[in-house]
Amino acid sequence: AVVSTQSTGEASQALFLRELRRIGFAGRQQLVGQWYPYIVRKRDASPPEQVEKPSPLDLPVIPEYFWNFLNIPEKSVSSVSLEDEEAPSDFYSVSVIILGVVVAEFAEEVELRRTEISPQKRDVARSSFLLTYDMLRMVGAHLFGQLTKPLSQLALHSPLRRASVDLIGRGFAVWSEFMNLTAVLMTLVELQTDPTVSLDVKKAIAQSGNIPATGNKERLAAAATVRAAYQACILIANQRPQQSINALSKEILTFKCDVEAGLSIQSSSSFPSSYHVILDKGRYPVYLLVQNVIEKTKSRELVPVLVKIVEIMLFCIDVEQFKTRTLSELIPSLTKNPLIDYCQAPQQVAVGSVEGLVHVFDIRSAKCTPLHCHSAPTSAVTFSSNGRALVTFSDGEGKVSIWQSSTGLLSLMSPGPLKLSRT
Repeated sequence: AVVSTQSTGEASQALFLRELRRIGFAGRQQLVGQWYPYIVRKRDASPPEQVEKPSPLDLPVIPEYFWNFLNIPEKSVSSVSLEDEEAPSDFYSVSVIILGVVVAEFAEEVELRRTEISPQKRDVARSSFLLTYDMLRMVGAHLFGQLTKPLSQLALHSPLRRASVDLIGRGFAVWSEFMNLTAVLMTLVELQTDPTVSLDVKKAIAQSGNIPATGNKERLAAAATVRAAYQACILIANQRPQQSINALSKEILTFKCDVEAGLSIQSSSSFPSSYHVILDKGRYPVYLLVQNVIEKTKSRELVPVLVKIVEIMLFCIDVEQFKTRTLSELIPSLTKNPLIDYCQAPQQVAVGSVEGLVHVFDIRSAKCTPLHCHSAPTSAVTFSSNGRALVTFSDGEGKVSIWQSSTGLLSLMSPGPLKLSRT
């Protein structure tokens, strides 16, 4: 029988976390002190004798299931001499994961803000935290480095990369100060675009969080990576909804401008790819991310970025789908908002904004027309049934504006530009 990567990984993490809780703050502090030197050694690239490091007798006892989870044989790790030049490769990777787990699960025990104090007081402060601010910054940099390692250094679906994905997602409230949000999101989106994982499996992951127990070992590993990246994306976007929307919107705008300018999008076998390549093949993961943000975030918190949300979703959805399906079918959670309305006849979406503007998106032409409707935030928008009139309302201004499109023989199939009729 094949034991799924999903269940093995979750069981290993649960056991390791239980052990970390059992040893208490003092035990966790000792664990950090024993493993942090390997990160320092990697950064400094110093000869072994010049770096303070734990002796073989001081190595913490990490249970066998943890080594198995990372695909590192326990015997090979425990038998490697610290003076061996090959020792840092395994020890360094494991130290990044161990310290990442500590930070993700015990964030209240790390120094989240730098404090300017004397060296003497710094030693006292160090005893109060598992990791100081500077240590935290270094672990974050190495954790991100492990996430984005090129394929020549780390297999795409390596347990080490997958563990980095998981820890960045769970601890992003801490890591956000040390990591570029756009770079993290783009890398996680790319990990979800693996062509060896079918669309049905990706939908199952998004709907239930589970991986169907089908396929060979390699495909299960790929599906486990997709699942970890999806969950990390959701965690990060839910912690930073407006920032995530702004980051995605900026990259999509750049993508569209470059495409309109005639820039070709060339795929590459390298990892990570350019943002343009990622967006070109990652529309479905981006759609899932934004859909989750809409569902999990309070409506009033999304109002400042509502126009960008619609722009992103229209970028992700195939235009052909609008010929047979309505906006409420394609993006159910969006149509509940009074600031958004869709008219099937002209295939247009109207979105109100806090600036008093109403942005009208024409799906067929992929163009957006801003209408200066109100001097106060827009409160609601609605199309007439035939799409030839748009009514907007601002509660702050106390006004209703009626916009009508041009009429006549030439506009029967496609209404012309909307013009203010009366207020």
